[in-house]
Amino acid sequence: QIDSFVKRLSELVIQERPTHLHVDTDGKIMINEEGTRSFWCWTVYTNATLLRLVAHIDSVLASYNQPVYYKPPHFHISVASFPGSIGSFEAEDDHARESEGETDDETSSSEGGFTIPVTYLQCNLGTTKEYRIPLKVR
Repeated sequence: QIDSFVKRLSELVIQERPTHLHVDTDGKIMINEEGTRSFWCWTVYTNATLLRLVAHIDSVLASYNQPVYYKPPHFHISVASFPGSIGSFEAEDDHARESEGETDDETSSSEGGFTIPVTYLQCNLGTTKEYRIPLKVR
């Protein structure tokens, strides 16, 4: 089933062009749903390609009766984590900040951040299977 999962995902992802992730290094705290772990995170601004990639992944996950990503998604890079819950996570306020920070696929990063080029999707299954699915060549 792993090979068929990766094949279906590859068929969808290969249609997408490379993009850039715009990262804001002003940190924020996020807490897991159980409240057992807190994370120091950097926001990754949403762009159209990122949203389409997540939609492709969600459709393949759903076809295998697996849970999809959070709605609405909170794109971020976890820089550090620690046990327990510190502070509170205001999903509505956070989502509003991310929506305000949406970028198109070619916008350069803002002050206090950086840009990461994205040319492939990496899919890790378990601890031993790793797949790199290239995005469409320009």
